[in-house]
Amino acid sequence: MIAFQSVFPPFRGGIATFSEFLMMHLAKQTTVAGFNFSQLYPPLLFPGKTQLSDEKAQAEGIQSTVHAYNPLQWSQAAKTISGVNPDVYLYSNWHPFFTAAQLSLIKKLKKSNPNLFVAGVFHNVIPHESFPFQRRLTHKLLESTDLPILLSAQTESELQSIYPGKKSLKLFHPVYEQSWPEAPRETLREQHQVNENETVLLFFGLVRKYKGLDILIEALNRLDMPQLNLRLFVVGEFYIDRASIIEKISDKNRDSITVIDRFVSDDEAAEYMHISVMMVLPYRTASQSGILSNAINFELPVITSDLPGLTEHIKNGKNGIIVPSNDAKSLSETINSVAKHRNYKEMKPFVKGLKDELSWIRFAGELVKHFPSN
Repeated sequence: MIAFQSVFPPFRGGIATFSEFLMMHLAKQTTVAGFNFSQLYPPLLFPGKTQLSDEKAQAEGIQSTVHAYNPLQWSQAAKTISGVNPDVYLYSNWHPFFTAAQLSLIKKLKKSNPNLFVAGVFHNVIPHESFPFQRRLTHKLLESTDLPILLSAQTESELQSIYPGKKSLKLFHPVYEQSWPEAPRETLREQHQVNENETVLLFFGLVRKYKGLDILIEALNRLDMPQLNLRLFVVGEFYIDRASIIEKISDKNRDSITVIDRFVSDDEAAEYMHISVMMVLPYRTASQSGILSNAINFELPVITSDLPGLTEHIKNGKNGIIVPSNDAKSLSETINSVAKHRNYKEMKPFVKGLKDELSWIRFAGELVKHFPSN
């Protein structure tokens, strides 16, 4: 029995979606029980509009158990998790804010079952924004974990910098199995007021400083987007000041950039993926990217910064284009070439080939192989 503690819907975001898919595929191979958070971030620390999804409910069989920042509740949470008699305790880690709760749970679970095998999926080892005592907290969590599971070479390197010699399992970020829109691409383009011959680029996901939207805007300002028949959709809720980004857009390009400042549904996200020809990831830093996984699902080649967390599965010029990070000039030259030569058409079949290589079935199978028999 695996007890899987993570964030699940109705909480929103990439890690909740990741956990939902992992739970589903683990259940096809072994016995697993899911334990959600009852409370996640304190409202004062959460930069977005809401932590909950309007379209997703909690899946059947998953219990809302762990209050992330109320220590008085952690004993009861551990008791609830112990009640399923797990052989393996699997948790998700993405920010040091949750370390205190996780360490308490592990200690209490180990007291009930000293032979319990503890594994953690480390979405981030070092957070994107600095957090007090982050390295010390992460080291303590790694000490309590039998098998840290990593999703990229970047997080593997970060783990070794914090805990040299710690045994870990490096896998990959699987490709989300999201349905394509029923409406034809041409119909969707018309609905979103996209001309038939426009080259449509997509910047997708929560807008945070490390994702480099400002770098992309600076790169596009070097181009005449209307003349190039070039469009950009920015789709995702802003976690930084929107006005400071929007005011950077040059007057000549203002009508060629559409900003959708909200958390969109899966169905709507699929539409924006389907009408676009390339995803742009101008990130300053990256552990790995669920957005890249979305792009692969919809067979979108990417233009990405040369960061190990993003480029591990990207072959430059074959299934994407790699550009120097923090380099608006190089990014501009690449986009200009894409708009003129439309070489994304040749890359699409090679993106499709990544779906099997980075499948959820393979990921869950590799995971279960490294757990004790349960």
